[in-house]
Amino acid sequence: MSSVSLHHISKRFGEVMAVDDLDFEIGQGQFFSLLGPSGCGKTTTLRMIAGFEFPSSGQILFNDREVTYLKPNLRNAGMVFQNFALFPHMTVFENVAFGLQARKVERSEQEDRVLTALIQVDLGGLGTRPVTQLSGGQQQRVALARAIVIEPEILLLDEPLSNLDTKLREETRDQIKELQKRLGITTIYVTHDQGEALTLSDRIAVMDKGVCQQVGTPTEIYRSPVNPFVARFVGNSNVLSGTVEAIDADGMLVSISSDVKLRVARTESLLPAPQASVTLSIRPESIQFVSKTVDLPNVFSADLQRVRFSGSVIDSEVTLGSEVLRVKSLAEETVPEPGSADICIHVDPAQIYCFDK
Repeated sequence: MSSVSLHHISKRFGEVMAVDDLDFEIGQGQFFSLLGPSGCGKTTTLRMIAGFEFPSSGQILFNDREVTYLKPNLRNAGMVFQNFALFPHMTVFENVAFGLQARKVERSEQEDRVLTALIQVDLGGLGTRPVTQLSGGQQQRVALARAIVIEPEILLLDEPLSNLDTKLREETRDQIKELQKRLGITTIYVTHDQGEALTLSDRIAVMDKGVCQQVGTPTEIYRSPVNPFVARFVGNSNVLSGTVEAIDADGMLVSISSDVKLRVARTESLLPAPQASVTLSIRPESIQFVSKTVDLPNVFSADLQRVRFSGSVIDSEVTLGSEVLRVKSLAEETVPEPGSADICIHVDPAQIYCFDK
């Protein structure tokens, strides 16, 4: 397995800057996700790592070996494409063996390695079946077996679960993580699904408009977003604009409106001056319904507009002044009915993230 280093990688298509100055390292054996919305440059980045695109500037290294302008077959990287890219006229065995045949591996060794790869992805015994007779999840695992059978240094996956239904996507996601952990292979995974990235990854790079916004562990990305985009994209935060009204030893008081002032716990990462314009991010699960008599900071009367039950959680919307806030409660928690009187919410000061505009 190899580490992967991207040193100031940029990619321009004509006048469009698709990827702008990416600079980070992926450690050996890590599961690393490129996360972002459509058009953010994550697939272009993966294709540059694979060798299907060459960067306009910068360097790509596998360990200490520069591969920036090497062809894909010289990089020893296995790739699983979004549409699986299987050969419909071939059997499962023939599809998985294709990369070994291209490398002119001895036939006896081909058979051993293909059978081993099929067992690793739980497809043992299906080698003779045409791929057209397989389910979507099985086809995805054939594509995965074809990628790992060549014993790559790096495994690259481009949104491999996007064509599967929800239940199958969750099952296959767990199988990919278990296989990666068992093989110990450095894996780079492209997705727009924050849940996939948070569940699978050791580290995540969040991208937007070709720029890397933040690199960190799932916990760091979720609990300590560095800007409003990351806060919004990972976790569906409530994002509010305000003005710092006062600062003391415990934190600051931020005015959202004339009748809504939020106490924000002190952080060392941001100490804005009084009257500074700031952006606040509040996770829906950091807001709780409470009694109006509770003695806590940041307790406000609110109007409950909507309640949606979705199994393990209850999603609500409340109006606080002119702002509409999303609230997420566990199913066993008590949630008022819309239109109820004396509804109050509490916002934990330690769970409010503050960004200097």
